[in-house]
Amino acid sequence: MSRTIVGIDGSENSARALAWAVERAERSGDEVVAVLAWSFFDQGYRPAGEAMQPEFTDVDAQRVLAKAIDSSDLAPRVTQRCIQGPAAEVITEFADAGDTIVVGARGLGGFEGLLLGSVSQRILELAPCPVAVIHVDDATPHRNTIVVGVDGSDVSMRALRWAAAEASSLGASVRLVHAWQWPLFAEVAVPEVYDALAKGADELLAEVSGDPSLAGLTVEVEAVNGGPAQSLLANGADAAMIVIADRGRGPLRRTLLGSTSRQVAQHATTPVVVVRGEA
Repeated sequence: MSRTIVGIDGSENSARALAWAVERAERSGDEVVAVLAWSFFDQGYRPAGEAMQPEFTDVDAQRVLAKAIDSSDLAPRVTQRCIQGPAAEVITEFADAGDTIVVGARGLGGFEGLLLGSVSQRILELAPCPVAVIHVDDATPHRNTIVVGVDGSDVSMRALRWAAAEASSLGASVRLVHAWQWPLFAEVAVPEVYDALAKGADELLAEVSGDPSLAGLTVEVEAVNGGPAQSLLANGADAAMIVIADRGRGPLRRTLLGSTSRQVAQHATTPVVVVRGEA
Protein backbone atom coordinates (compact mmCIF):
# COMPACT_ATOMS: atom_id res chain seq x y z
CA MET A 1 0.00 0.00 0.00
CA SER A 2 1.23 3.49 -0.84
CA ARG A 3 1.54 5.97 1.99
CA THR A 4 0.86 9.66 2.38
CA ILE A 5 3.50 10.90 4.80
CA VAL A 6 2.80 14.15 6.63
CA GLY A 7 5.39 16.20 8.43
CA ILE A 8 3.99 17.33 11.80
CA ASP A 9 5.44 19.96 14.13
CA GLY A 10 2.34 21.25 15.89
CA SER A 11 2.06 24.38 13.75
CA GLU A 12 -1.07 25.56 11.96
CA ASN A 13 0.71 24.81 8.68
CA SER A 14 1.21 21.16 9.57
CA ALA A 15 -2.40 20.89 10.76
CA ARG A 16 -3.59 22.09 7.35
CA ALA A 17 -1.19 19.64 5.68
CA LEU A 18 -2.60 16.78 7.75
CA ALA A 19 -6.21 17.62 6.88
CA TRP A 20 -5.31 17.80 3.17
CA ALA A 21 -3.47 14.48 3.35
CA VAL A 22 -6.34 12.66 5.08
CA GLU A 23 -8.86 14.01 2.58
CA ARG A 24 -6.67 12.86 -0.31
CA ALA A 25 -6.05 9.45 1.26
CA GLU A 26 -9.78 8.85 1.52
CA ARG A 27 -9.82 8.97 -2.30
CA SER A 28 -6.51 7.24 -3.03
CA GLY A 29 -6.66 4.51 -0.38
CA ASP A 30 -3.23 5.51 0.95
CA GLU A 31 -2.21 4.91 4.53
CA VAL A 32 -1.62 8.27 6.26
CA VAL A 33 1.52 8.38 8.40
CA ALA A 34 2.17 11.46 10.53
CA VAL A 35 5.88 11.88 11.24
CA LEU A 36 7.32 14.13 13.91
CA ALA A 37 11.09 14.58 13.76
CA TRP A 38 12.54 15.71 17.04
CA SER A 39 15.76 16.72 18.75
CA PHE A 40 16.77 18.80 21.76
CA PHE A 41 16.44 21.95 19.67
CA ASP A 42 13.27 20.84 17.88
CA GLN A 43 10.62 19.77 20.39
CA GLY A 44 7.49 20.77 18.52
CA TYR A 45 5.06 23.48 19.49
CA ARG A 46 5.36 25.11 22.90
CA PRO A 47 3.31 28.02 24.27
CA ALA A 48 5.10 31.36 24.23
CA GLY A 49 7.59 31.62 27.06
CA GLU A 50 7.73 27.87 27.76
CA ALA A 51 11.33 26.68 27.92
CA MET A 52 12.71 23.65 26.11
CA GLN A 53 12.91 20.46 28.13
CA PRO A 54 16.57 19.55 28.82
CA GLU A 55 15.72 15.84 29.02
CA PHE A 56 13.29 15.65 26.08
CA THR A 57 12.86 12.02 24.97
CA ASP A 58 10.94 9.98 22.44
CA VAL A 59 8.12 9.63 24.98
CA ASP A 60 7.81 13.41 25.09
CA ALA A 61 7.89 13.56 21.30
CA GLN A 62 5.10 11.00 21.10
CA ARG A 63 3.05 13.14 23.48
CA VAL A 64 3.59 16.23 21.27
CA LEU A 65 2.60 14.31 18.15
CA ALA A 66 -0.48 12.74 19.75
CA LYS A 67 -1.64 16.15 20.95
CA ALA A 68 -1.27 17.61 17.45
CA ILE A 69 -3.16 14.73 15.87
CA ASP A 70 -5.87 14.51 18.54
CA SER A 71 -6.63 18.22 18.20
CA SER A 72 -7.54 17.61 14.56
CA ASP A 73 -10.04 14.79 15.28
CA LEU A 74 -8.19 12.69 12.69
CA ALA A 75 -6.34 10.33 15.03
CA PRO A 76 -8.28 7.14 14.11
CA ARG A 77 -7.21 7.52 10.47
CA VAL A 78 -3.53 8.30 11.08
CA THR A 79 -0.49 6.18 11.95
CA GLN A 80 1.90 8.11 14.19
CA ARG A 81 5.69 7.92 14.09
CA CYS A 82 8.30 9.87 16.09
CA ILE A 83 11.85 9.74 14.75
CA GLN A 84 14.88 11.50 16.17
CA GLY A 85 16.83 13.64 13.72
CA PRO A 86 16.63 16.67 11.40
CA ALA A 87 13.13 17.02 9.99
CA ALA A 88 13.87 17.12 6.26
CA GLU A 89 16.27 14.18 6.38
CA VAL A 90 14.01 12.11 8.65
CA ILE A 91 10.93 12.56 6.47
CA THR A 92 12.64 11.97 3.12
CA GLU A 93 14.57 8.93 4.36
CA PHE A 94 11.34 7.48 5.74
CA ALA A 95 9.58 7.85 2.37
CA ASP A 96 9.71 5.44 -0.58
CA ALA A 97 9.38 6.21 -4.28
CA GLY A 98 5.71 5.19 -4.33
CA ASP A 99 4.71 7.45 -1.42
CA THR A 100 3.58 11.07 -1.35
CA ILE A 101 4.99 13.54 1.18
CA VAL A 102 2.76 16.37 2.41
CA VAL A 103 4.20 19.34 4.29
CA GLY A 104 3.07 22.75 5.40
CA ALA A 105 4.73 25.55 3.50
CA ARG A 106 6.19 27.06 6.64
CA GLY A 107 6.72 25.45 10.02
CA LEU A 108 7.51 26.72 13.48
CA GLY A 109 11.03 27.74 12.56
CA GLY A 110 10.05 29.71 9.44
CA PHE A 111 10.29 33.46 9.02
CA GLU A 112 6.85 35.00 8.75
CA GLY A 113 7.81 36.84 5.56
CA LEU A 114 8.70 33.64 3.71
CA LEU A 115 5.99 31.55 2.07
CA LEU A 116 8.27 28.51 1.84
CA GLY A 117 10.26 27.49 4.90
CA SER A 118 13.74 25.98 4.88
CA VAL A 119 12.53 22.52 5.93
CA SER A 120 9.89 22.41 3.20
CA GLN A 121 12.42 23.50 0.59
CA ARG A 122 14.94 20.92 1.79
CA ILE A 123 12.29 18.18 1.58
CA LEU A 124 11.56 19.22 -2.01
CA GLU A 125 15.25 18.82 -2.81
CA LEU A 126 15.73 15.43 -1.12
CA ALA A 127 12.43 13.60 -1.57
CA PRO A 128 12.34 10.34 -3.58
CA CYS A 129 8.64 10.86 -4.34
CA PRO A 130 6.05 13.58 -5.09
CA VAL A 131 5.85 16.33 -2.47
CA ALA A 132 2.72 18.39 -1.79
CA VAL A 133 3.29 21.81 -0.22
CA ILE A 134 0.21 23.19 1.54
CA HIS A 135 -0.15 26.90 2.33
CA VAL A 136 -2.15 27.77 5.42
CA ASP A 137 -3.24 31.23 4.27
CA ASP A 138 -5.09 29.99 1.20
CA ALA A 139 -8.63 31.36 1.37
CA THR A 140 -9.31 31.44 -2.39
CA PRO A 141 -12.42 29.58 -3.64
CA HIS A 142 -10.99 26.85 -5.86
CA ARG A 143 -12.13 25.62 -9.24
CA ASN A 144 -12.19 21.83 -9.53
CA THR A 145 -9.22 21.98 -11.88
CA ILE A 146 -5.67 20.68 -11.65
CA VAL A 147 -3.11 22.85 -13.44
CA VAL A 148 -0.06 21.01 -14.81
CA GLY A 149 3.12 22.51 -16.23
CA VAL A 150 4.30 20.62 -19.32
CA ASP A 151 7.34 21.05 -21.55
CA GLY A 152 7.55 17.68 -23.30
CA SER A 153 10.34 16.31 -21.07
CA ASP A 154 10.09 12.87 -19.51
CA VAL A 155 9.78 14.26 -16.01
CA SER A 156 6.99 16.67 -17.00
CA MET A 157 5.12 13.69 -18.45
CA ARG A 158 5.49 11.95 -15.09
CA ALA A 159 3.96 15.03 -13.49
CA LEU A 160 1.12 15.02 -16.02
CA ARG A 161 0.32 11.35 -15.35
CA TRP A 162 0.39 11.90 -11.58
CA ALA A 163 -2.00 14.82 -12.06
CA ALA A 164 -4.26 12.78 -14.36
CA ALA A 165 -4.61 10.04 -11.73
CA GLU A 166 -5.37 12.68 -9.11
CA ALA A 167 -7.94 14.35 -11.38
CA SER A 168 -9.67 11.02 -11.96
CA SER A 169 -10.07 10.39 -8.23
CA LEU A 170 -11.09 14.00 -7.57
CA GLY A 171 -13.47 14.30 -10.50
CA ALA A 172 -11.51 17.34 -11.66
CA SER A 173 -10.59 18.73 -15.05
CA VAL A 174 -6.96 19.21 -16.12
CA ARG A 175 -5.41 22.34 -17.56
CA LEU A 176 -2.09 21.84 -19.35
CA VAL A 177 0.09 24.96 -19.32
CA HIS A 178 3.12 25.37 -21.55
CA ALA A 179 5.15 28.57 -21.35
CA TRP A 180 7.39 29.75 -24.15
CA GLN A 181 9.50 32.87 -24.26
CA TRP A 182 10.60 35.41 -26.85
CA PRO A 183 14.30 35.02 -27.79
CA LEU A 184 16.72 37.20 -25.86
CA PHE A 185 18.79 37.98 -28.95
CA ALA A 186 17.44 40.89 -30.97
CA GLU A 187 18.74 39.52 -34.26
CA VAL A 188 16.36 36.53 -34.09
CA ALA A 189 13.40 38.41 -32.60
CA VAL A 190 11.51 38.64 -35.87
CA PRO A 191 7.88 37.77 -36.68
CA GLU A 192 8.85 34.50 -38.35
CA VAL A 193 10.56 33.28 -35.19
CA TYR A 194 7.61 34.38 -33.05
CA ASP A 195 5.21 32.47 -35.28
CA ALA A 196 7.41 29.37 -35.22
CA LEU A 197 7.64 29.41 -31.42
CA ALA A 198 3.89 29.91 -31.01
CA LYS A 199 3.19 27.09 -33.47
CA GLY A 200 5.66 24.81 -31.67
CA ALA A 201 3.91 25.47 -28.35
CA ASP A 202 0.53 24.63 -29.84
CA GLU A 203 1.90 21.44 -31.41
CA LEU A 204 3.49 20.34 -28.13
CA LEU A 205 0.23 20.85 -26.25
CA ALA A 206 -1.71 18.96 -28.91
CA GLU A 207 0.69 16.03 -28.59
CA VAL A 208 0.74 16.02 -24.80
CA SER A 209 -3.04 16.32 -24.50
CA GLY A 210 -3.34 13.03 -26.38
CA ASP A 211 -1.54 11.09 -23.64
CA PRO A 212 -3.59 7.98 -22.71
CA SER A 213 -3.56 8.95 -19.02
CA LEU A 214 -5.91 11.83 -19.84
CA ALA A 215 -8.57 9.63 -21.46
CA GLY A 216 -12.02 10.41 -20.10
CA LEU A 217 -10.94 13.67 -18.46
CA THR A 218 -11.90 17.20 -19.43
CA VAL A 219 -8.66 18.77 -20.68
CA GLU A 220 -7.89 22.42 -21.39
CA VAL A 221 -4.64 23.67 -22.92
CA GLU A 222 -2.96 27.03 -22.45
CA ALA A 223 0.12 28.19 -24.37
CA VAL A 224 1.57 31.26 -22.67
CA ASN A 225 4.22 33.64 -23.95
CA GLY A 226 5.99 34.28 -20.67
CA GLY A 227 8.02 32.82 -17.85
CA PRO A 228 7.01 29.31 -16.74
CA ALA A 229 6.69 30.07 -13.03
CA GLN A 230 4.64 33.20 -13.56
CA SER A 231 2.43 31.41 -16.11
CA LEU A 232 1.71 28.54 -13.74
CA LEU A 233 1.03 30.85 -10.80
CA ALA A 234 -1.41 32.92 -12.86
CA ASN A 235 -3.25 29.88 -14.23
CA GLY A 236 -3.28 28.06 -10.90
CA ALA A 237 -4.24 30.91 -8.57
CA ASP A 238 -7.72 29.46 -8.00
CA ALA A 239 -7.11 25.85 -9.03
CA ALA A 240 -7.46 22.83 -6.75
CA MET A 241 -3.71 22.33 -7.08
CA ILE A 242 -0.71 23.01 -9.29
CA VAL A 243 1.39 20.02 -10.36
CA ILE A 244 4.88 20.56 -11.69
CA ALA A 245 8.00 18.51 -12.39
CA ASP A 246 11.03 19.12 -10.20
CA ARG A 247 13.00 20.11 -13.27
CA GLY A 248 12.43 19.88 -17.00
CA ARG A 249 14.16 21.36 -19.96
CA GLY A 250 16.41 24.34 -19.48
CA PRO A 251 19.87 25.28 -18.20
CA LEU A 252 19.04 24.47 -14.55
CA ARG A 253 17.64 20.97 -15.10
CA ARG A 254 20.56 19.35 -13.23
CA THR A 255 20.12 21.35 -10.03
CA LEU A 256 18.63 19.61 -7.00
CA LEU A 257 15.43 21.61 -7.37
CA GLY A 258 14.62 23.44 -10.57
CA SER A 259 14.16 27.19 -10.46
CA THR A 260 10.59 27.00 -11.77
CA SER A 261 9.39 24.44 -9.22
CA ARG A 262 11.09 26.41 -6.43
CA GLN A 263 9.39 29.65 -7.46
CA VAL A 264 5.97 28.05 -7.81
CA ALA A 265 6.20 26.32 -4.42
CA GLN A 266 7.45 29.55 -2.89
CA HIS A 267 4.83 31.93 -4.21
CA ALA A 268 1.65 29.89 -4.77
CA THR A 269 -1.18 30.03 -2.25
CA THR A 270 -2.91 26.94 -3.62
CA PRO A 271 -1.46 23.45 -2.95
CA VAL A 272 1.58 22.67 -5.10
CA VAL A 273 2.73 19.13 -5.90
CA VAL A 274 6.29 18.70 -7.15
CA VAL A 275 6.88 15.39 -8.95
CA ARG A 276 10.41 14.06 -9.08
CA GLY A 277 12.18 12.55 -12.07
CA GLU A 278 13.53 9.04 -11.95
CA ALA A 279 16.58 8.65 -9.74
